[in-house]
Amino acid sequence: MPIEELPGLPEVRFGKCGSLLVAAWSKSATPAGMELMERYEAELVAAHQKVSVLTLLVGAGRENDPKVRERAIAMQKRFDSALRGTAIAVTAKGFSAVIIRTFLAAFSLVSRGAAPLKTFSTVEEAVGWLKALPGQDPAIAGDPALAEAALAFVTPAPGAKTA
Repeated sequence: MPIEELPGLPEVRFGKCGSLLVAAWSKSATPAGMELMERYEAELVAAHQKVSVLTLLVGAGRENDPKVRERAIAMQKRFDSALRGTAIAVTAKGFSAVIIRTFLAAFSLVSRGAAPLKTFSTVEEAVGWLKALPGQDPAIAGDPALAEAALAFVTPAPGAKTA
């Protein structure tokens, strides 16, 4: 099943694939990006009741704005009962990856909820974990091309139009 691109921002691309929300951040998260992500997550929850989230962190990281951390924690609490799980693939390299993973470790300590949240170093691992979650949407769990679609979503073809 292909990932349908949703309107995004320069720092983040959003897409959906059934009950899966995909967010590919090329730069550090911003309050505006988090606001848009929350809107898309709410729309998916309204349509599917239970959703999964795949967050792809591919760009340079820096200390996130405290408003981003607050928004992320609020979103985790708001959607916890509707989440099957959140997989975060940190594909950034070097010091950027260290900064991102440090933020995620702190975030996981303060935002513990019922829905599992796990960090991975590859998109393939993240998608494999999401597909295997208990109660996963059969369209997601049974999609043999989902990891490939997620990789293509992160790295669109040269000259491809993005929202």
